[in-house]
Amino acid sequence: MNADHTNNAIRVLFIKTGPDAAELDLIQQLHKRGVYIKVLCWASSSTLEFLEKENIFIASVRKRGKVDIPFIRQIRSIVKQFDISLVHATDSASLANAIWATYFTKAKVIAYRGTSARIRKTDPTYWLGTLNPKVSLTFCVSNSVYRYMATLLPEHKLRLNYKGFDPAWIKVENPEPSTFPVLPEDRFIGMFLGNSKGRPHKGLEVLIEAFHRVNDPKSVLIVLGSFSQESEQLAAKGPAQARIFLMGEVAKAAEWLCYANLYIQPSLLKEGLPRSVKEAMALALPIVITDIPGPTELIEHEKSGLVVEAGNAAKLAEAWDRMAADPELRQQLGSSAKARLIEEFSPEVFVHNTLLAYYDVLKIDANTD
Repeated sequence: MNADHTNNAIRVLFIKTGPDAAELDLIQQLHKRGVYIKVLCWASSSTLEFLEKENIFIASVRKRGKVDIPFIRQIRSIVKQFDISLVHATDSASLANAIWATYFTKAKVIAYRGTSARIRKTDPTYWLGTLNPKVSLTFCVSNSVYRYMATLLPEHKLRLNYKGFDPAWIKVENPEPSTFPVLPEDRFIGMFLGNSKGRPHKGLEVLIEAFHRVNDPKSVLIVLGSFSQESEQLAAKGPAQARIFLMGEVAKAAEWLCYANLYIQPSLLKEGLPRSVKEAMALALPIVITDIPGPTELIEHEKSGLVVEAGNAAKLAEAWDRMAADPELRQQLGSSAKARLIEEFSPEVFVHNTLLAYYDVLKIDANTD
């Protein structure tokens, strides 16, 4: 047996409210390679067609919270009915409920950590999930997350596993003309995608301050995602107020990137691997990020994008103007970013590493014939 040809010794229950593209591809590839897998997610998930066709979908009864009795009972019933050997829970509430459900069963539990947000050992809720000794392994989405988690858990219980991303997953459809705030052909459009309301570490206010300093008169800033009242007020006060568009939460926000000439990620604190940056890389957009752990694992300065000091509005404005003035630089950096995404963050490696981790947790020799 090898890591690409397994059998029913691995029987997985994968729990996620709604699998994203990388997770759906993971599920499909594991299924194709002979892994027995059931997927517990909400019936509103947009990924149901494949899951139902292969008879691996189970509708979740999850409501909320880390002690959801009906949800715990459902997980436990599935574990027993299908002889599940491994529960892969990808969010904190699902993880906590999976732990409760698998007591006194043979099933191992695997977790996922996609953020470097602080974990407080004195907070008992973390011991219901992330810090619970019953968790056999935690996948870490980036090196920065791995290093942080290594201060809390032994390294043999951690595994770095970059989420794969395939450029083909971006399905670009032009937004309705009435929803787009400017005529794209007349402007140099920079975009930021992210929910910033109540999350000042996303750096939206620094980005707005920087844009008020941008010299290029054709530049426009479009922000998709929630925003605070403070951000709205800041946008309305500076010299570029007529060229800043805070659009709020928009369905299929990534599809708007087809109109962008530049993508900016102005984060102030370390984070995982922002999906929006990977989406911009997939579209070969030139990208400006800040020098914090997480995004800097995706973008290399002057090779696949520009990296500026976090929180420095002046430097962010300079990088914007440099990109706006140099189409050759934009093409070079955008092409390099897409190539880096394909070479370093492939779905195939994500699937392979996940499967190897399953073997390790279940103590199965992946090299056995």
